Amino acid sequence: MKGLTFCLALASAAAFSEYEQGPVYDQWSLYADDQSGKWRGVWEKYGRDDILILGRLLSPSGPWNQDPEKGPVEPRKVETFLDLSSDGSSLTQINTQYTLNEDLLSGPTNFGTQYEGNPILGPGGALVRFLPGAFHYFGAVPGRIIFEVGLRIDDARVRVVYFFNTSTKLWYYTMIKEGLDDFATGRSDLYAKTTNPSPPWNGVSKIWAEAGATSPPETPMTWADSPLKEQTSPGGALEGWVDCTFGCKHEGRYLYYELVTGNIRIVVPKDWAAGEVGTIALEWAPAGGSQRLVAYVQATYDESIVPGAPATVNFVKFEVQTGNGP
Repeated sequence: MKGLTFCLALASAAAFSEYEQGPVYDQWSLYADDQSGKWRGVWEKYGRDDILILGRLLSPSGPWNQDPEKGPVEPRKVETFLDLSSDGSSLTQINTQYTLNEDLLSGPTNFGTQYEGNPILGPGGALVRFLPGAFHYFGAVPGRIIFEVGLRIDDARVRVVYFFNTSTKLWYYTMIKEGLDDFATGRSDLYAKTTNPSPPWNGVSKIWAEAGATSPPETPMTWADSPLKEQTSPGGALEGWVDCTFGCKHEGRYLYYELVTGNIRIVVPKDWAAGEVGTIALEWAPAGGSQRLVAYVQATYDESIVPGAPATVNFVKFEVQTGNGP
């Protein structure tokens, strides 16, 4: 079997009953120890294919990069300070936004404090889940569902925040490249030119299990090329592919992107019906591909029967593959 079978069928705790107990991932430690600090990065927005040129949204808009008086600003620099208390029992998020010239745009803005022993929650009260080297969050507001997936290697991380409007089927996402105490731009060790084909590599798959459920063991896997490129090719697990590396050219359910630098690849749904399992995936291989992380998040959503109320988002699966080149 080539790599880990990537199934779009719904997963549940019962599906893991055939396995022996796998690793238990301490959520607070992965959050407080792995994520705390001043993350400084560049945020760029990409959008729906009918107004794209080389993958770039021409007239971006949205909650993070639109000033009612000044209009859209894109891209921008953002400092995300995850401030861990001296006793390690709480973590407070404070964001400050700048232009690319580092002129202050907004903030510091306090996004609240998380406490050890409580569920780790994102905006709107949705659960944040952590695996070694990766995390994800999803939530919903009226007419829109929001996903965030992040990967970390050493003192740097990448994140993608995906927005899908359930009624109009329009979508966009924000790509974030960050470093601890560094705006993480122009670093060839982190964001070298993307290579094709991607170097082969061996690794292991980890799957997040709900609290109290039986988790599967870590599973060895191998890839001859980029997992996302292989899986979005015709016949791959993420069927209905659309290659948007040089602008979207084909119709299909999923959009596949290769960023020009960083060996960063992204897969997001272009079309997503209520009740249907959708996948958001992020792949990153800095330093020429000798290391790699790939995260897959699967979920469904149900439209609210109450007008104006947000949809319900249902967790299906969170899987992370980590590995090194030969």
